[in-house]
Amino acid sequence: MNELLIGTYVAGVLLAAVFNGYMMSDHNEELTAFMVGVILLWPIALATAVGIIIETVGGSS
Repeated sequence: MNELLIGTYVAGVLLAAVFNGYMMSDHNEELTAFMVGVILLWPIALATAVGIIIETVGGSS
C-alpha cells in the first residue's frame, strides 16, 4: 500500500510541476519545450509506478 501511495505522490508532484510550469511560462516556445519534457517524463513515471505495483502484488501473493 505504501508503494501505491508513493506512486500517487509522484503523480501529484508531476501534475503540480506541469501546472506551475504552465503558469510561469510566458512564451509559446517555452511552453512547447516544457510540454515535450513532460511528455517524455510521463511514461517513465507511469512505468515506474506500474512496476512498483506489479512487484508489490507479485511479492505479496
